Amino acid sequence: MHSKPDKLMPSLYGGIFVATIVTVPIVNFINGCCCAGILLGGIFSVLMYQRKFTEEAEPLTLKDCIHVGLYTGIISVVLSVFMQLIVELLFGKVQLEIMMQILDKVTAKEGIVMPQWFNEMVEVEMQNKPTFFGAVASMIVQVIPYSIFTVLGSIIGWNIFKPKNN
Repeated sequence: MHSKPDKLMPSLYGGIFVATIVTVPIVNFINGCCCAGILLGGIFSVLMYQRKFTEEAEPLTLKDCIHVGLYTGIISVVLSVFMQLIVELLFGKVQLEIMMQILDKVTAKEGIVMPQWFNEMVEVEMQNKPTFFGAVASMIVQVIPYSIFTVLGSIIGWNIFKPKNN
């Protein structure tokens, strides 16, 4: 039997998938549904890994899928932070602006008045520029939840793509 395929490229594809879903405004609302975008990234990386298997290779295992999911989570954090920095530097705080527009519409419709401290906090955040420390802190905070959800996605992917017993 031949050895198993490399896990890096499928993890990179999954990381790019997750980072794109997390970064692109409007599309990133997918994550509002139980981190569905990050779960899908884990599933996607397992699909890409499973496609690299040949008849001669050892069969796909749950352990392989968990490794691919973990690598995907780590890669996706790094990529998503850099992609978010690029979007923010090019277009400003687009996500925050969209969220505030939605919040303004909802509060106006319901007759809710937001506290002054909230509005001041949003204004301060709109003025803040991205920093290296903020990017590193963001990676540290995000690496565990991203890894957990991509591993869960990879376990779902294992159940979808595992070898069928004949």
